Amino acid sequence: MAHRQSRTEAVISDEVMAFLRKIIGRGPDRIHTYMIDALAVVRCCGVLTVFERRLVDTVQGRNTVKDLREQVFRSGAEELSGRLEGCTGRRVLYVHSSISPERDEWVYVIEFEDGLAE
Repeated sequence: MAHRQSRTEAVISDEVMAFLRKIIGRGPDRIHTYMIDALAVVRCCGVLTVFERRLVDTVQGRNTVKDLREQVFRSGAEELSGRLEGCTGRRVLYVHSSISPERDEWVYVIEFEDGLAE
């Protein structure tokens, strides 16, 4: 059974989508947010560009994509935190990001100061 996003989860998904469109130039094909107490887990699928998809055929290419995306994320992490604080009204304590070029997936774990129960 599929998990249906709450309003807060959908708002977080929308903000992450807008952020990725701004810094990468495109958003993921699919995005879904799951709230667990004060944590939001955002799963973005279909995140690689056409060029990046060609690179992931080799170990060196996968590492290049991971390194580049990590740098892009770090350069915009403060902006993402601000966007999330603005849309949820809750302070963001930490945002962690991990990309899997092999799976064409980028996952964010966001820790808020307080829970975001609806």
